[in-house]
Amino acid sequence: MEVLRVENVCKTYGEGYGQVNALRDVSITVDRGEFVAIMGPSGSGKSTLMHIIGGVERPTSGKVFIDGIDIYEMERTKRAIFRRRNIGIVYQFDSLISVLNIEENLSIPMKLDNRVDIKSRIKSMLESIGLWDKRKSYPSHLSGGQKQRVAIARALINAPAVVLADEPTGNLDSKNTQEIIELFKKSNRKYNQTVIMITHDEDIALQADRIIYIDDGIVTKNEKIREI
Repeated sequence: MEVLRVENVCKTYGEGYGQVNALRDVSITVDRGEFVAIMGPSGSGKSTLMHIIGGVERPTSGKVFIDGIDIYEMERTKRAIFRRRNIGIVYQFDSLISVLNIEENLSIPMKLDNRVDIKSRIKSMLESIGLWDKRKSYPSHLSGGQKQRVAIARALINAPAVVLADEPTGNLDSKNTQEIIELFKKSNRKYNQTVIMITHDEDIALQADRIIYIDDGIVTKNEKIREI
């Protein structure tokens, strides 16, 4: 069943001689429970596409549907609420709040939604990533791999329809990189989370179900790796 549909999306920056066409008539679909890797050279438009899918950067033209809802037809505040509840985003840098401990960092998305199951959800999530014993620690006391695991847990905490990951292992060594990929795969396979990941690493991409290649703002190849 389709969870994401991108229809004829274009994104243009600037005007006249300085105009840049970051995305040109991009259309893709992603099924629920699919793990998709997006690859392409620097400046190809893949991060722009992710920001548009994530509801944080409006396309110049085109539509983005998540669970059948056109997210850019929403008023800005309603879109922000929808994004918080339905889209989890993980970046290359963990972006944890340094003055809050791990438990407090994870509680923020749920408090914004007035969730009543905050403590049990945090306990379950931290146990699943092996960091329950670090719940009172601050980000500065964690390793790079541990911080990225917490960032992923924060993205998953509200059980979003789609999880977006923009080079989430870019700052990690090979051991931590594979641990992070295994965490995404576990979320994808065990909980049927839809994962869309940007990566430059072909070894990582080949662990996905499908690879979408982007170059110069255009989808050049859409290659299925395995059936889901």
